Amino acid sequence: MEKKIGDKVEKGEVLAYIHTNMQEKIETAETRLKEAFKISEDKPERYEEILGII
Repeated sequence: MEKKIGDKVEKGEVLAYIHTNMQEKIETAETRLKEAFKISEDKPERYEEILGII
């Protein structure tokens, strides 16, 4: 991952790299990465990293 939550990004910047030697896994990984990012003009709300202790 090259960017973290709240980082400013410019068009064309790398957000993450996929490392694999299996061609068939590239498309799945690419799709999952695209779904993991949400790019917005608004800064995201901060959230608690530790949700609870068991």
